[in-house]
Amino acid sequence: MYKKTISPILLVLFCANAYAQKNVNFEFTLSEAKISHSLYNSIILADTRADTSSFGIVQTGAFNRNGKVISQDPFLAEVKLILGSLVDSTANNGELLLQVRQFNFLEITGAFGENGYCAIKAEMYTRNGAAYQKINSIDTLIHLRSSLDVTNKILRAGSQQLTAFIKSSLIIAPRTDALVYTYNDVTHIDSVEKRAIKVYNTGAYADGLYLTYRSFKDQVPDKEIRVVNDYLFEGNVKSPDEKGKLRDVKLKKTYAVVYKGSRISAHRTVFTRLQR
Repeated sequence: MYKKTISPILLVLFCANAYAQKNVNFEFTLSEAKISHSLYNSIILADTRADTSSFGIVQTGAFNRNGKVISQDPFLAEVKLILGSLVDSTANNGELLLQVRQFNFLEITGAFGENGYCAIKAEMYTRNGAAYQKINSIDTLIHLRSSLDVTNKILRAGSQQLTAFIKSSLIIAPRTDALVYTYNDVTHIDSVEKRAIKVYNTGAYADGLYLTYRSFKDQVPDKEIRVVNDYLFEGNVKSPDEKGKLRDVKLKKTYAVVYKGSRISAHRTVFTRLQR
């Protein structure tokens, strides 16, 4: 599995393509070597990206004008070509479903050169009739810097990463205990995933101090809290240290505080009660 956290700021920038002025042709990378005895020889695509009209933005020309990254052929046709370049006559008759949740480029010019980014988030499923089982996933951000032009380098790197992901999936069989999804589940996977996260399915949050999103998501507080006279401000919210002595909650190290079933956002020196 590929894993690397994508900055929320970059996610916003990837969607900011309203001012793109020129189209930039994107060529997908085909494999030069084939895989023997692949478990799969066909593939379908579920493109669930927020914006399917392009693959993001890069800069073009001497004035670094924004240009939309597009492919000449439909995304599915390109994915099928990639698979065709990877498998040979020894491949089994399995079918894959590639779900692409994010595949976007962004290029930014800085003081000392150009920065190219490619965000990829995708899952690979096997198909058995109307049933789908996840076998592989990728969630990564590619970042390249160059004192000159970074456009071709980042486009090539992103394309190569997608091809490598498809290649790595060809020899992975589904686990016997893998969850089974419908096609509708896959295309609405965000909602399906939320149903499996405790914090989205509880009537009241568990009281306590949460240091990370993970602990809040699982509703397992890292520490208990004490609130002096029910006044929520810095200095009044305390939690015990390793020796059991009450200490002021450090806002910079806190993800959230839950008090009397309500989530409290800790920001600088202010505690704010949040609504669901």
